[in-house]
Amino acid sequence: MCAAAVCAFSAVAAAAPNTYTGNIMGKFDDFDFELWSQRETDDVSMTLTGGGTFECRWENVYNALFRMGKKLGSVASYAEYGDVTVEYSAEHNITKGDVSYLCVYGWTQNPLREFYIVESYGNYKPPGGKGFKGTIVADGGVYDVYTDTRTQQPSIEGTRTFEQYFSVRRDKRAFGTITVSDHFKAWEALGLDMSGAIYEVALCVEGFGGSGNAAVLYHSLTAGDDVYYSPYNPSTEEPSASGGASAPASRPQNSAPAQSAHNSKTPSQNSGASSGDGYLTSLLAGLALLAALVGVLVFFSKRQK
Repeated sequence: MCAAAVCAFSAVAAAAPNTYTGNIMGKFDDFDFELWSQRETDDVSMTLTGGGTFECRWENVYNALFRMGKKLGSVASYAEYGDVTVEYSAEHNITKGDVSYLCVYGWTQNPLREFYIVESYGNYKPPGGKGFKGTIVADGGVYDVYTDTRTQQPSIEGTRTFEQYFSVRRDKRAFGTITVSDHFKAWEALGLDMSGAIYEVALCVEGFGGSGNAAVLYHSLTAGDDVYYSPYNPSTEEPSASGGASAPASRPQNSAPAQSAHNSKTPSQNSGASSGDGYLTSLLAGLALLAALVGVLVFFSKRQK
């Protein structure tokens, strides 16, 4: 199940801005994105919602991938990059069929490898139980590692035979951090070859033989010293539990509540108002005392007469 740069890419703009319903690859907000459907007549759409986030839907597809990340260009291996991480928040819904993944997806070259770190999936656990290599612990969870061989299938180098590597999380989730480089190290410890240069690392939703929808609400990607991210902050705002694909992609930047007009005075202004009231009270008291003194003087002057 792969999306390939060798396919004929053509974008068909839908009604909404930045929405595509045909095969396309490009750049948006410093991220690389790609919509690929193996059968181009299938009903698919991908809406770019900014900062590495997107919404997608698929109906009765043969195989479709929606992905957003970085095409790193096959210039260095993961060991040369250092830390490679993806932080994300998403909603993933399967409405028909069993095969759909929410995952980190990508390729290496020399040797050619297609890789998946699968966070959520349907009733079908990829790649179908074959090629089990072992179990690893990463990112607060347990992952089963599998390999599979694709024989003369589409790839980023044309029709080729190549290996697929999978980490499949047992406890499914749609929110967290994926330390991609830790998975690669663990794969190497199990005998998998990760010496190739990274062509691509992307957050991906894949549908196969069914229908569904998904929304990526937050997405950041780190590759060595380079960091790409969207403005939404998952540490202060949990993703929506509605399961729909229409949740806002990012929180407003100026979200502090407006100050009430009834509480807009500073302490010094409030204390100034109190001082005016005290001055009036003192003046009235002084006048009353003066009137009393005048009365006393008048009283004694009359008695002397």
